[in-house]
Amino acid sequence: FWRTGLRDGRSSTAMFDLLEFLRQQRRAGRNVEVLAFDISAKPQETGGRARSTEASRDQLMADQIDAAIRQHPEKSFLLLSGNFHASRQREFLHDRKFRSMAYLLNQKHPVATFNADFRNGTAWNCRGMEAASIRCEVWPASGTAKELGVPHMRLSAAIETPPSYLPNFDGTLFVGETVSASPPAAPN
Repeated sequence: FWRTGLRDGRSSTAMFDLLEFLRQQRRAGRNVEVLAFDISAKPQETGGRARSTEASRDQLMADQIDAAIRQHPEKSFLLLSGNFHASRQREFLHDRKFRSMAYLLNQKHPVATFNADFRNGTAWNCRGMEAASIRCEVWPASGTAKELGVPHMRLSAAIETPPSYLPNFDGTLFVGETVSASPPAAPN
């Protein structure tokens, strides 16, 4: 996993550090569990189109999370994913059949989605629509945050009606003014 597939945020140094932190918390007796729910899309197996498997990928991720919630209804779940998957967006660009993971999961369970926001910085991510053109590297990043200050969370008053400035999320997690890219945890 750490050395194969798209080398995006899922295999980043920051994700590795988070998993290590959670392992230490569990070792210290805290009731923490990790559920790996992502199903990797493999554009090379789909005629080279990177987005062609996204719809089924989001359905499979939603199914895995649904099964975990049904198995442990007494637990709370905090899910980390890219904003594409966490968006309540029903359709994506030209794909009218696309349903995001959060959209699908919300059909069965109450879901609150937050988009991370910041002012500027860099991000490690993968871009490109064709398998041959996908590039994973450090890219400039600009957020939409207008406020300054310490990290905080803003939730809309009514989760059922997301705020107009974030039509596809229930709120914003302001992570700070400047963000910096987290490269892959393992070298190529």
